[in-house]
Amino acid sequence: MVVKAEEKGEMAAEGSGKKGKVPPVAQLLKHPLTLLALVPSSVALFAAGAAAGAVAKTVTAPLDRVKIPHAGMLPPSDPDASSRSVTYPLDVLRLRLAVQSGHGTMSQVALNMLREEGLASFYGGLGPSLIGIAPYIAVNFCVFDLMKKSVPEKYKSRPETSLATALLSATFATLMCYPLGHC
Repeated sequence: MVVKAEEKGEMAAEGSGKKGKVPPVAQLLKHPLTLLALVPSSVALFAAGAAAGAVAKTVTAPLDRVKIPHAGMLPPSDPDASSRSVTYPLDVLRLRLAVQSGHGTMSQVALNMLREEGLASFYGGLGPSLIGIAPYIAVNFCVFDLMKKSVPEKYKSRPETSLATALLSATFATLMCYPLGHC
């Protein structure tokens, strides 16, 4: 049965129960993107979400990198608040794309938000988000300091110790302050 369908240039789309026409080889060589029509929509949505997340992290990573050297010079919440204020509209846009189905591209959703709700729609919820930074930083610094003091003297100057201490304190602070934020 499968051989006959392939001979006719048709194939069943996986999991859909529908038959989709497989383009001839000559057309595939000319337009290889035609194979994307055979990809199930759930796989396409998953890939689109992964790509959007990767782009968002790539855009915001330089801001996170900039705030690290300044963390010791400025009040504790200032670098986090600055980067969150700049990247918050992207988070709102990403959330809208994930929740509202039937919308087109990111730019279409952004233009609709701007046209229908105004510029303030990109910053809705920023206040509580900024208030949430303070407990996170307090827990992070407290745990970091307690762990650093508990490390034996001969290990304190090692870079692995500093890295492990920072990783554990940030993990603990995240679990305490944002228990449902990263699920």
